[in-house]
Amino acid sequence: MLSMIIVGGGSGSRFGAGNKLLAELNGMPVYLHSLKNFSGVCDELIMAVPAGELEAFRDRQRELLPDVQVKFVVGGDTRTGSVRNALAHVSPAADFIAVHDAARPLASAELLAELLAAAREYGAAIPGAKVVDTIKVIDGDSVVASTPDRAKLAAVQTPQVFRAGLLRAAYANPGECRTDDAAMVEAAGGAVKMVWNNAPNLKITYQSDLELAGRLLLRR
Repeated sequence: MLSMIIVGGGSGSRFGAGNKLLAELNGMPVYLHSLKNFSGVCDELIMAVPAGELEAFRDRQRELLPDVQVKFVVGGDTRTGSVRNALAHVSPAADFIAVHDAARPLASAELLAELLAAAREYGAAIPGAKVVDTIKVIDGDSVVASTPDRAKLAAVQTPQVFRAGLLRAAYANPGECRTDDAAMVEAAGGAVKMVWNNAPNLKITYQSDLELAGRLLLRR
């Protein structure tokens, strides 16, 4: 059984005009694209959203994707907190759990299938793109401290897929807080397989990203 947690509990402060996940993207809110993309391949969909907007998310889903079964839960103060809250609602029968950022409307079911296959072999798998820019490590004064080898770097995306027990164990420590789920698993001693993804998987961060995402969706 494959369960998916879709994370949408953040404030999206850099977007600057309301909740970016409720913004319209080619005819429906950003978050509904993820529900539509994965509803046919996941046995369970659970989405964490801000407490004050839970009804707004639920109402739009019922209006535009009424046939999709999704459980909306209240997110936490951090991304880690939102995932931890959603994990409490995942079925005990789940063999694998995928975690996806609702702000990535372009991620496909095909990518999820590739990640699931890798997770079956390695226990955990994440998508990523090769880094093409030179990356600098800077200190507190914005002075360059070092230049890592970009051949050893990856820009990480979602969905990320894990054996259910591995992810649950990684989130068992309430004091642990990381920027993504793979980092939680790494901190707990787990190994994570990188799956290179060349397909667009844009994360909506700024309002200008909506236009770009819209064009990319139309090319499919």
